[in-house]
Amino acid sequence: MAAQFQYNEYFSGVYHISDVMGVQFTLIVLKDRALLFDTGYGILDPKPFVAELLKKHNLDLSSLSVILSHAHHDHILGARWFDHFFLHQNDFAAMDVYTQYKYRSKVYEKAVNSNAVPADFDEEAFYKDEYRSKASKDIPSFAGIDILHVPGHTPGSLQVYIPQYRLLLTADNWNPTTWLFFAEAIPVYEYAENMKKLLSIDFSHVLCSHSPALISGERLRKYINGLTPETFASAVKAETPYPEFDVLL
Repeated sequence: MAAQFQYNEYFSGVYHISDVMGVQFTLIVLKDRALLFDTGYGILDPKPFVAELLKKHNLDLSSLSVILSHAHHDHILGARWFDHFFLHQNDFAAMDVYTQYKYRSKVYEKAVNSNAVPADFDEEAFYKDEYRSKASKDIPSFAGIDILHVPGHTPGSLQVYIPQYRLLLTADNWNPTTWLFFAEAIPVYEYAENMKKLLSIDFSHVLCSHSPALISGERLRKYINGLTPETFASAVKAETPYPEFDVLL
């Protein structure tokens, strides 16, 4: 089987974790609480791995809150391992879509092809686990962390800002390749306006969902400043893994 979870600790108590199938999620440890931002594809149970990281801070899973940046399958399916999670109310409709059999089967097939399925994997549970009953729309607050609602990649997209480290977690609202072509994504001009509001935040570092690297905040600022009508007007058609959508790049 392929390697298990891995992580980079770029700041004390901030663990950027790589799922076995290549997506990232982040554990943020506070004084007496912890936040897990996203949960990955759900093939492997992240709880034991997260518990070991929490032990370093004399905490356990009872101190953990799970918040999902948005409801796409590569972020939400891992929530099946937890009893409860938080999701912005504007993404509840997407949750019902991206936890359907269609998407679970795509994830399972990808995991098999990637040699990422453990020998004791419970395939029946993977398809039966229920999400809606575990979800809460009442996003909690955390001292020392700002949870930001930034509609874009999805209408309920959340980001996290940690002022102590001037660190912004953009989830899928900004990645090495940012996708805005799914049906639930908001219009690109609205996305641009929402992202421009981030420029008032004093961030110097960025972590995103599809890169394990710590990224310079200046790179994101340049990207946001480039979200202009002129940029959009120069876009050309591009091929993606989703031929059902017309995509401009």
